[in-house]
Amino acid sequence: MQSNNTEPIAISLQQEADNTISPKQEPDNVPEDVRLVYLLNTTSTEIVASNERRKEGTVLFKEETPWLQKVPWIQNLSFENFSDVFISKAYRDEGVPAIAFVAPIPERPERAIVAVTRAQTRLNRVTEQREDQFITVIDDDDRIIMDTRGDQYVGRRYAEESSTDNVSAILTDRSGFMRDVPNQASLEQDYVAAYSTMTNTGWTVVTYAPEDDVYLIRSNIITNLIQMILVSLVGLAVIGIAIAGGTVYSINRLAEQVKEVEDGNLDVDFSTSRKDEIGQLYDGFDSMRDSLEERITELSLAIRAEERMRKRLSNSNEELQQQQVIISVLNRLLRHNLRNSLTSILLYTQSVSDDVPPEHETEFEKIVTTSERLLRKVKKSKYLEQIVGTDPENLSSVDVGMVVKESVKYHRDEYPEATISATLSFKTYAKVGNGMDFVINNLIENAIEHNDSREPHVDIRLHTVSDEDVTWVELIVEDNGPGIPDSEIAVLDRGEETALEHGSGVGLWLVKWLVDHVEGELQFTSVEPRGTRVTVRFLHTNVSTY
Repeated sequence: MQSNNTEPIAISLQQEADNTISPKQEPDNVPEDVRLVYLLNTTSTEIVASNERRKEGTVLFKEETPWLQKVPWIQNLSFENFSDVFISKAYRDEGVPAIAFVAPIPERPERAIVAVTRAQTRLNRVTEQREDQFITVIDDDDRIIMDTRGDQYVGRRYAEESSTDNVSAILTDRSGFMRDVPNQASLEQDYVAAYSTMTNTGWTVVTYAPEDDVYLIRSNIITNLIQMILVSLVGLAVIGIAIAGGTVYSINRLAEQVKEVEDGNLDVDFSTSRKDEIGQLYDGFDSMRDSLEERITELSLAIRAEERMRKRLSNSNEELQQQQVIISVLNRLLRHNLRNSLTSILLYTQSVSDDVPPEHETEFEKIVTTSERLLRKVKKSKYLEQIVGTDPENLSSVDVGMVVKESVKYHRDEYPEATISATLSFKTYAKVGNGMDFVINNLIENAIEHNDSREPHVDIRLHTVSDEDVTWVELIVEDNGPGIPDSEIAVLDRGEETALEHGSGVGLWLVKWLVDHVEGELQFTSVEPRGTRVTVRFLHTNVSTY
């Protein structure tokens, strides 16, 4: 059952009660009729703290606790607010009649204070009657929970002591009188009884007295019961006050220490002698402080290491920029000298072409052809430097189909001995700038110049393909030549050219360099019965800025 007439007591508990009993503060001012005090975890039914230390850690649900067995409040206990108080059924505690009072803890709904009182002592303290009077208190289960005649009556059913009509009247009416009293035959004089039910408790107080004194009885019934309940609740409040002091001080001290850590003081001492939940809280903050200090030290070391790395990287970038400037200057100087020398050679061969003996005409033609090819490569290297030196984001979008068409036309005129077929899709735009000329020209020239077939053939296909959410412009150049040597494929995989591995792979390596620069894809595949298929992909765009 729950009592709602306990507002003053509940307010006192809300102000003073805490979540543990301080080891340094024993509640020695507990009233003598309060036998036992629990601080209970209502979820697990474990006794968190008690004035009997041996009880701490006990799980009530597993114990032989009569009032728990009779009223399983743990399964259905609920308080509408913190002013509610639960009152158990009467039971015997070590042979003595007892009643348990339960009150919730503010802001800790999973905790409650339980006070176990000696029922008979309480009844004797708050009642006054003549020797020929006696009082019986009955709960709403028709059981006697207190009786001034002695403990032997506690726990009996009232129906065993009175007639059925009397029991029915007590359970039905709020108050009244009876003439047929229990054990009437054993009494030396005629007795009558007055009864009244206490609101919100379900208890009924039956006061027996000689018939002559009947009119003095009823006025004392309610007063006696109210005094009994209030004294119990006041005792519960006293316990709440007694257990609160040490815990409140510890929490205030912990709050001040946490504030110091927040202000940057990591030398705060969180040591404590407490072994309860407050002590665990202190230990948790102490561990957190140590971890925070370790992380700050690690972060400081990482910041210093990052600063050193940034400085080295800055120096490396400066050195790299200087090297790029030197390479660019040497590259331009080399191209200039080669271009001048090759131009001079070609002019000289033109002037002496008529004087070349017939037996040396073949060698003479090789000189002219080689010089012209070298001159074209010098021009292409300048072209490539300009393309690679441009940020990919700044490259223009071009119609790849138109660029390939012009290149096919040029190489058909340049290499009449080769057959060049083309299947093209137009308005296929890619963001490659002038680099498309370089790629298609090198692939066609490589397919023809290194082709040892009697009838060299180059097949070119251009279309768009979709791969997941990406659309590509795909260019395929397929020939019937001897294939690309594994050594040159290895050069492409490594992404660098060496002094021992070079040749026709140089042009393909430059193609790979440019394709990578514009974030494209390049793939080489052997075809049957002989030949090579080169597949190049560029990211498709929708608008031409060529």
